[in-house]
Formats: sequence, structure tokens, C-alpha cells
Amino acid sequence: MEELPDGVKPVTSVRRSLPPGALMVLLAGMASVCPAAEIPDVMHVVVRRPDQGRAFGWPANGGIWSWGNEILVMYLDCPYRNHRGFSNHDSDQTHASARWVTSRSYDGGLTWRKHRIAFPDPRANPGASRPVALKMPINFRDPNVIVNFHWDGLGTGAKTFFYASADRGVTWDGPYNNIPLFDFTGIAGRTDYRIDGRHALTAYMGCIEVNHRDCYRESSYAVATRDGGRTWRRGPRISRPLAPAGKGHRVEYGAMPSTARVDARMLVAAFRSGYTPNRGRRTGWIDLTGSVDNGKTWKPLNGRLMELPTLNSTPPALNALPGGRLVCSWGYRLPDDGSGPTAIQARVSDDGGATWGKTITLRRDGFDYDIGYNRQVVRPDGKIVTVYYYRTRNDGQSPTYIAATIWAPPAAVGSHASSPSDRVYYVDAVRGNDANPGTRTAPWRTLQRAADRMRAGDTALVRTGTYRETVRPRSGQTFAAYQDERPLITGCDTVRDWSVHAGRVYRAKVDRPVRGVFVAGKLMQKARWPNEDGDPLTCREWRRTNTSLVSSDGRGIGKAVLNGTDHPHGHWVGGWYCGVNGKNPFMVAEGRITASHGDELTCSDLGPGWKGVYGRMWGDGRGYITDHLNCLDAEREWHWQTGVLYYGRQARQRREPWKLARGSMASSSPIGATSPLRACISWGRPCRSSGEQGT
Repeated sequence: MEELPDGVKPVTSVRRSLPPGALMVLLAGMASVCPAAEIPDVMHVVVRRPDQGRAFGWPANGGIWSWGNEILVMYLDCPYRNHRGFSNHDSDQTHASARWVTSRSYDGGLTWRKHRIAFPDPRANPGASRPVALKMPINFRDPNVIVNFHWDGLGTGAKTFFYASADRGVTWDGPYNNIPLFDFTGIAGRTDYRIDGRHALTAYMGCIEVNHRDCYRESSYAVATRDGGRTWRRGPRISRPLAPAGKGHRVEYGAMPSTARVDARMLVAAFRSGYTPNRGRRTGWIDLTGSVDNGKTWKPLNGRLMELPTLNSTPPALNALPGGRLVCSWGYRLPDDGSGPTAIQARVSDDGGATWGKTITLRRDGFDYDIGYNRQVVRPDGKIVTVYYYRTRNDGQSPTYIAATIWAPPAAVGSHASSPSDRVYYVDAVRGNDANPGTRTAPWRTLQRAADRMRAGDTALVRTGTYRETVRPRSGQTFAAYQDERPLITGCDTVRDWSVHAGRVYRAKVDRPVRGVFVAGKLMQKARWPNEDGDPLTCREWRRTNTSLVSSDGRGIGKAVLNGTDHPHGHWVGGWYCGVNGKNPFMVAEGRITASHGDELTCSDLGPGWKGVYGRMWGDGRGYITDHLNCLDAEREWHWQTGVLYYGRQARQRREPWKLARGSMASSSPIGATSPLRACISWGRPCRSSGEQGT
């Protein structure tokens, strides 16, 4: 990797857009962090080093603009201060001499010149230029017009001003104070906007919702003008919702957005997100949201592009690429103890943000935490120019400077240069067929078919529908919802054809063993005696027992006496006894009841706890009886035996329709044809979706 001084031969490059239908929404919990990888076609360039006693930084707070191979970047020029700490900024951003400056390239980022002072920093020197109201509308469609947003602080009452240039950033007018606080505590605007018309522009900026000693909340919102900047209105929140004040972390934010337009209606935004708990260290990450209605509403895209478990993150830079692709870069600040180099990283999405490729390490020679704040543009030749502030390990504790990395993103999946294993397939429970090839027009029907056919690195996009099945995916496979659709993956089958067994107890034929029953989405209690008290994790209602071991040979024989009971002879035969001993309440003594008389039970098929495999587990304790129809003596209890499911219907429950669920280790096919009763497939761990749950 080569770092070039000023004055090298130019290379070429431009901005591209994504096709319709590219925005995807990940199913919850399916995103993963990929290991970092390096790409070969990378060139590092010094944009500008500061003068003696000065430092440069924070291009994300300034902005970047491009016209083909002409690129303009804005960043802060302020005094250098050596704070001698890994997690400190070695600069005095609030000094009265702090100012925003620009550098320009005419050759796609290879060389940079025409370094100019734009305007004083409004936070450090509020009296240098007094904000005024904009009177004449700005023509945002003019290709030479660019806009910059800045704020005067991060606390209560922070205001955002804007500047305008009619000559591609050579001179600037402003600051203009037309943007109100709306109902926010403060607004910390930075330069991220889209042009909607001659006098129409929408900007995205961090808005402080709460700010007091014990709580700080900052979310990102759209702020729009339709009259050339003279009046502004508040738009929707575009970042992920935060916990209400007092119910979340001490500091929580989804700020400093970077947005990319997918097509005429689709937008994707990336955020610098994180929190600081009431106790402990803060955590930072890059979050994503998307809109499919031209920014009117926004939904989270599940998964994080990057996470720093002990540090604050840096702002992301998000750009659109051709063919439904996105690219996002950031400064990576780990490790946080100064023991290793920090880095500039990126990831690329081939499907509008639904899934993301491996993390790409553009460079990994950073000196410390004081790096990043990326902004980037796409050149006409397809290469990306990523600009950030930096200093290498060789630079040491010297002033930070502005650097650029010129690089080519990996080829898209499905192109001639892509890996044949990284493919995208489609699943549709309504129109699919497992005999199909899994394409967009001929999708598969089941998720397991996709899991069986896909290789590591492949992605299945799942259409709307209900998927009743047990899925066993392999490592490296990704399942994601198609666009903004919401498929239902459930472990529940439908049980039908119910009849009265006795009183309020109903019965239905169910061939496979049942693991769970649900009514109206709530888990019902498996029948047992004595009845459960509402907390399945305690044994307060269990009867006091005394157990003994008669024989540990073969299946084992044990005796159990349940105090205070007197049932007829043979009342519990065929059921199961479960109990715990006072000496070890974490080991269950269980066995099949072969004889019962009064309060005495005889059991065989003893579990290892009762047989003494782990030491003596009998004596005084507590226990209960289950797996017997005589246990079903209360509402909302269920019992299954020899192919029949029994359920105790509530007194006020209507006969039709009412819903149950049953669990099975086998097939998930619906049973019967009427009267909705839902059955739960065992997936090996709990799964929840739309009120149904598997165990």
C-alpha cells in the first residue's frame, strides 16, 4: 500500500445509484460480524498536513462534495494540544482560532490543492460572524450550489446554522439562522442532505431530545425546506427509537447520519450509535435504517455494521453504488488500550443493505483513537475516495492530518469476478415449490430446502408467508426478509377436530408427542398434581415427600411417599414422579409410577439422580406427579398420551374458534381442517413470532 505526496498523476472516477426494489430488512437476530479482510487495490494519499502548532480533523462534521473527478472536502483547522492519552483528542477545538477549511482535488483524489479558509467555527468563536435570516431562496438545482450545516454546541439550546456557496465552495455566505429548535432541547446538525427540487432540500441531523445531568438522548431526524431555505419543518425520526428517558442508559444516541438514495422511493441511512450505562464503559456501533416511501417513514435494518464494545464509535460514511449496492466506511478505534494499531474499515452490500460482505481493512496503521470521521465519494471510474483524519504509528503523538484512501470495492455477487458460492436465493411459502431452482421467479417453498441447497456465504431472501417447519441451517448461511415484507417463522402446527372428553376437558387426535400448548399466544401449563402456582421456576406448591431407593439394578426401583395425600389404589399408575432432595435441589429424582396406594408410590425406570449415579439423591424433599390424565383437574392445563391431546377449556372460553399449540420433534404439517388449534414444533431453543412460541 503506497502513500503518495502531492503532485502524482491523476486517476479517474463518479457517483452511482441503486435500482428499484433493492432495500431489504433483516430478520431479527440473523446478522453476524464478519472477520476483516484486506483488498489489494488500495492507495493512500496525504490530503494536507497542518502547519506547526495546528491540527486537522473531523471531515464528517464538515462535508464532502464532488463533480466528476473534482472533489471538495471540508475539515477543522485548530490548535494542536498533546493530551498524552490514547482516548483523547490532541487538539483544541474550542479555541477562538478554530476554523473550517477546504481542500480541492481535480484528479479524483490523487492530488489536493487550493486550500482555503471557509469560515470560523461557530462553536469556538460565536462572535466572529453573527447569524442572520436568509431572505432570498436558494436554487438547490444549480450544480455549483452546495450547502453546509453546522451547530454551535451539543448542550441545551444548541442551534444549527447553514452556509451556502454558489461557486463550488470557493466562497461561502452565512451563517443563516432560519432553522428553529422545533420541540427539541437542541439540534446538532452536520452536512448530510438530499436535493428534492429547485427550492426543496431535506437535511438529516442529530436532534437532542433530552439533556440533563442523569440523561442524554440524541436521535436523528429529517429537517426539510420547500422555499429555498427560508422556512424549515421537522420531518420524521430516521434513526432507531431510543428507550424513554429514565428507562434506558445514561447516554444513548443514534446520531451523525449518513444517507444514500437507493431509487426514487428508497433510502438507507447509517448512524453513529451507542450508549453509556449508568455504571460501566460505553459501547458504540454503526446502525442502519431504511425507508421505502421516499423518507416518509423509516424502519430499522437489523444488525450492526461494526461494534466497539468498550469505546465510542466514529461516524459512518454511506454511499450508493450501481446495481443495488451500498458501501459504508468508518474509523475503527480498537484496541482501546493503545496496544495495537487502529484502522480504517469498510463493508459493501450487494442488495441495498439487507446483507453485508466481510469487513474490509483499508489500512491498519493508525496510532491511536484520534482517527476517522470519514466522508467519501464515488468517482466516474467506480473507485471510492474515502477521506478522514489520521496519524500513523510512525507519526506517533504528532498533529493529526487529513488523508484519503482510493480503492475499488469488491465485485458484486453474481458478477463474473465474484465467488460462485456467494449467491442469493428466494423462498416463498405461498407461491414457491421445493422443486424450483430457488430464483426470484421460481422460488423454493420451505426454509429447510434453502438450508439444504445453499453453501456458506449464500443468502436466502424470504417472502411473506407462514413457515411451519424445523430449520437446521448450516454455518455461514444468511436468511433475510425480502424488502419490507414480514414472513412468519413459527414452530406451531394446527390441531383440529376437537370433541368433549368429560366436562370442560376436550380431546383431539395428535399422533406425535406434544411439547407445548398455546392458547391466544400464551403458553399453557402441562397438567400435574399438585397444580402449578403460576411460577414454573419455583417448587413452593410441590408436596413434601420422602423417597428411598429399593434397587438400583436394571431400571431401578424406588419408593416415594407424598405427605397429606390419600388417592385410590392405582390412581397414578402410568404417570411420572418428579422430585428434588433437600441435600441437592438441583438434581431431579424421577421415575415411572408402576404402583400407587394412598400416599405411597412405587417407581421404576429411575433417572440417574434417583439411582445414585451422582451420589445419594433420596430422602426428604418435595415432588409432584405429571404425565397422567388424572392430573388434568384445572382450566388451561393439557395432557398428551398415546396419540390423544387433552385440554381443560376455560369456563368463559367460546367453543369456536379457539387456539392451541402442540410441540413435536417430527413433521410440521397442519392437522385436520377446521377449528384453529396451533401446535408447536420443537426447535431445540425458544422461538417467538406473532404470539406463537416453540420450546
